[in-house]
Amino acid sequence: GVRLAMAAALGLVLIGGAEFIRRTGFRVPVQGAAGAYIPAILTGAGAFILFGTVYAAHGIYGFIGPALAFTLLGAIAVAAIAVSLVHGLALAG
Repeated sequence: GVRLAMAAALGLVLIGGAEFIRRTGFRVPVQGAAGAYIPAILTGAGAFILFGTVYAAHGIYGFIGPALAFTLLGAIAVAAIAVSLVHGLALAG
């Protein structure tokens, strides 16, 4: 339970951090990252982690049933599609 909660928290923190960076225009002080669209990268990583968390909760640990897992995976996918409309091709493609 704790591993899944930590993974879900990490996914949400990455998505929240991406939104913060996108809205504030914060520049990441990493050499060579000037051309990278960091908010889209963080959002994609957060969505990936959330997908993996739901998969692990159902497929590995058996904490949730198939109906709830399917619903959560669908909700994550719809949210990722909605966010990709904001980020554009950097996240969608």
